[in-house]
Amino acid sequence: MSSIEILSLIVTIVALVSLSFVFTFLFRNYFRGIIEAVDSGEEDVELLIEESNRRKEKSLPRKILHYTGKGLSYLLLLVLVGVFAYSLASRFMGTAMNFGGNIPLVIVSGSMSEKHPSNPYLFANGLDDQFNTYDIIVVTPYREVDEVELYDVLAYQGSDGSIVVHRVVDIVDTSDGKMFITQGDANDKTDQNVFYGDYLPFQQVVGHYDGFRIPAAGAFVLFLQSGAGVICIVSIVYCFLIFEYYRRKMDRSIEKRTEGLLSLLPFAPDREADVSFQEVLTYDGKEYLLPDGELPKQEEQTNQEVEK
Repeated sequence: MSSIEILSLIVTIVALVSLSFVFTFLFRNYFRGIIEAVDSGEEDVELLIEESNRRKEKSLPRKILHYTGKGLSYLLLLVLVGVFAYSLASRFMGTAMNFGGNIPLVIVSGSMSEKHPSNPYLFANGLDDQFNTYDIIVVTPYREVDEVELYDVLAYQGSDGSIVVHRVVDIVDTSDGKMFITQGDANDKTDQNVFYGDYLPFQQVVGHYDGFRIPAAGAFVLFLQSGAGVICIVSIVYCFLIFEYYRRKMDRSIEKRTEGLLSLLPFAPDREADVSFQEVLTYDGKEYLLPDGELPKQEEQTNQEVEK
């Protein structure tokens, strides 16, 4: 790794740790405030009202909606983590990864984005299977060298280790067997003595393009491979997990308090109940009653003083 890459990695780690501390502090204080309010009884009225509404509603649709939302959130997180893991693995391993016989590749150049006028075979044979920069394409490995046909779009590993996706423009029989000459549709020269020597051997061929592509999706994959992408995804996963951790603590506190209230009160969800909160404030040995926790208006205070 170069000094710039090492510095970038250090900055990424520092930023990631800092964000983790910030999110942990925010979630912890937010949920702790709710838990303390529930445990002290400040939310008793709201808990009873919520329990009454919950019992009056049909429980099955409510549960289906709840578990469907939770399942979709976990599924989305799983897909995001999977794409992230694939992106990092592709970056650090530097090789194409095979998934059940299919190899997804991100196009990082425009060498196959258009037809160059100096390549008449493209127009004569109606070869319109071009793709653009940042597209994701899928290539399928050949089983044997004889499957390679003229004008196939194939992916191969260049002499520098990079994956190149260009078209076969010539097939040559040599003493070492069939070899190929490739060229990008948008280029006016072949790949000879650029990505390989005189000819491309079959051993360097990764597979052929089968026509399936996802336009522009590769930009997201490249972002995930960057330092900013690492910070973003790890932060999202961490926030989700820490949120779930404190939310479950809050749910347990609410469930415990609600069960205690239901065991104490003659609660009947099939009838309307008059539920209110009365706060008693003790000051200097005297108790002051605050209905529903609200302070009396100035006019009411004056009337009380007159009556006295």
